[in-house]
Amino acid sequence: MKNLIKAEWIFFQNRLSIIFGWLVVIVFVFTSLFYLAFRQNPEVMEMVWKSLGEKFQEAGLISLIGQNPLLLAGKIFWINFRTTSVFLLLGFLPFFLGAFLFVMTISALLGVSLALTLSREMGFWTFLKLTAPHGVFEIVGVIYGVSVGVYLSREMTKKLFARKREGSVPFVCLLKTAFGSYFLVVAPLLAIGAFLEAFVTPLLK
Repeated sequence: MKNLIKAEWIFFQNRLSIIFGWLVVIVFVFTSLFYLAFRQNPEVMEMVWKSLGEKFQEAGLISLIGQNPLLLAGKIFWINFRTTSVFLLLGFLPFFLGAFLFVMTISALLGVSLALTLSREMGFWTFLKLTAPHGVFEIVGVIYGVSVGVYLSREMTKKLFARKREGSVPFVCLLKTAFGSYFLVVAPLLAIGAFLEAFVTPLLK
C-alpha cells in the first residue's frame, strides 16, 4: 500500500498537478460568473434551487436529515461516487468533454448555493460554515477525479493523430491509472466528505 501511495503521489506531481491547479482556477472563475448571473436573475436562481431540492427529495436525502445520518452519509457518498465516476469515464472520450461538463455542473451548484445564501442575508460566513467542512474533501476529490479524466482524455486525443499516437500511453496503462487513482484518492476523500456532511454539517446550522 505504501508503494502504491508513493506511486500515486509521483503520478500527481508529474501528470496531474498542473491540470488540477487549472481546474481549481477555472471552477473559481465560473463559480463567480454563475454567482453574479444568479444574483442578477433571482427568478432563475429560485427555479434552479427548487429543481435541486426536488432532485434531493427524489434521491431520498431530505427525509434522512436528522433521522439516519449513517444512511444519509451512504447515500451522499454513492451519489458523489457515481457522478465523479461518470466524469472520470468521460475522460476516455477525446477532446475533454468530461472536463467541460464538470466545470459547468460544479460551478453552477456552487454559484447558486452562494447566491441563495447571500440573497437571504445569511452572510458569506454561513455559506462557508455549511459548505467548507465537507466541501473541501468532496470538491478536492471530485476535482482530482476530473483531473485524471482530463489526463485520460489528453492521451486518448493523442491516439487520433498519427504523429502523437506513438508517444501516447497504452490503453491498459490508462485503465490501471484511472482505477488506481480513483480508489486510492478519490473514493476515500468522497467518503470523508459524505461522513462530515451527514454527521457534522447539521450541527453547524
